[in-house]
Amino acid sequence: MPQLLADMFRHALGSRTDVEMVAEIAASPNLVERLQALDPDLVIISETSAAGVPTSTTVAAVLKRARVIVLSRDVRFIFDAAEKRELTVDTLAALLQ
Repeated sequence: MPQLLADMFRHALGSRTDVEMVAEIAASPNLVERLQALDPDLVIISETSAAGVPTSTTVAAVLKRARVIVLSRDVRFIFDAAEKRELTVDTLAALLQ
């Protein structure tokens, strides 16, 4: 996701939830391996059309324990367990509780 948006998420979530960001990983072909090494509880990713980059479905399948939340490409919507909601700080904070 764009750096400005990531900064906004970090600020908004840090003040509303008990979430600690431990890593930010750019999309890459070895994304799944890097995520497996981190073994996160939660992964927030943006939709992408980059060739060779794993999809959210792949990430969710490989990281069975982690919750995977997806931001739409235009960053207007958030998807959690296939449920589409308008993206707001309140919506994201509610999903993380």
